[in-house]
Amino acid sequence: MLSNPQRYALANLSIPRNADDLAANMRPAVNVFAEDVNMMLRNGLSHNGWVVNLGQHDDPAQLAHHIQGLHGSDQPMELPDEKADLYSRRMRRPDLAWRMSGDLWMLTEEGLAELHRPTIDSPASPPSVVQALIDEHWSRTLRGHDQRSYNVKWGGADKPEGPSLGSAFLEDEFLYWCKLVSDECERVWNVRPVAPLAGGSSGYSDAYEISLLDAENQKTALGAVVDPWYMALSVLAFTDSDTGTTADDGSHKPTYTGYARKSVAGTDMNAGSGTSGSVSNANAITFAACTSGSSNAVACANTSASTAGTLRKWGDLTNSPVAISTSQTPAQFAVGAYVTTVN
Repeated sequence: MLSNPQRYALANLSIPRNADDLAANMRPAVNVFAEDVNMMLRNGLSHNGWVVNLGQHDDPAQLAHHIQGLHGSDQPMELPDEKADLYSRRMRRPDLAWRMSGDLWMLTEEGLAELHRPTIDSPASPPSVVQALIDEHWSRTLRGHDQRSYNVKWGGADKPEGPSLGSAFLEDEFLYWCKLVSDECERVWNVRPVAPLAGGSSGYSDAYEISLLDAENQKTALGAVVDPWYMALSVLAFTDSDTGTTADDGSHKPTYTGYARKSVAGTDMNAGSGTSGSVSNANAITFAACTSGSSNAVACANTSASTAGTLRKWGDLTNSPVAISTSQTPAQFAVGAYVTTVN
């Protein structure tokens, strides 16, 4: 069974990365250094055939072409033309040159299959009791704007000082407590409770960035606003070069029965206000129930359609991977758990 650091590493290798780049993308979810990641890549992950060493490359376009021409048991996962083109153009930027230095690694088809491997369902009542306790504590956790407001008022984000919160948790307190409880449940029952879906959009896709810039500069219209938009989940970490199509392919898309992108109406989101530069969901975003199988979600995205469409913005899930199965269902962003920002 994959350890959490191994799962995070594999989930972030849908494009070529060196150890430094991979370590940066795994933090802060997993506190690792490039040396640790390099050892993980060269030992367990490569020995199991889950990653392939692509060697050293200076030209990202030639690298993408090289990947698409590889065949055999150690073949990297598919790199679609659209994603390859966006990756090639992005890696030519001087500020991203460090991501092309040294040995580059990528997920193989075998590694992708390992990420998709079903998780173990909770067998009996004790894990379900733990799950209910986690859900109950999450419901009274200060999140997003509420937590930031408390931090600003009472003395800082790291160690806020002020009146007692009584029965409430700060988000970092909840995550620490949830990890301890989940670790113990997994030790005793070999089952890990599902953490509540939380997180938010942290980056615009390359394609959508171009649309925004062209609209800003009066080149072309951005297009009519259509309500609703659709929330997608993924078992792989998204990158700027992902699109609505790659978000829907067999690599990213969860495989549990019942999964579909969730429609989100404009009224489900709070309106932007003030100077925080972020908004959260006003209503819960609840996916259809899992009826069989399971998946481990690590990322989410704002997309324009129920399938394919435009991937506008993507982000990582907090406390991921989040297991979704028949005993851990339905997947849901509670009120205020999905936060989207503009920096």
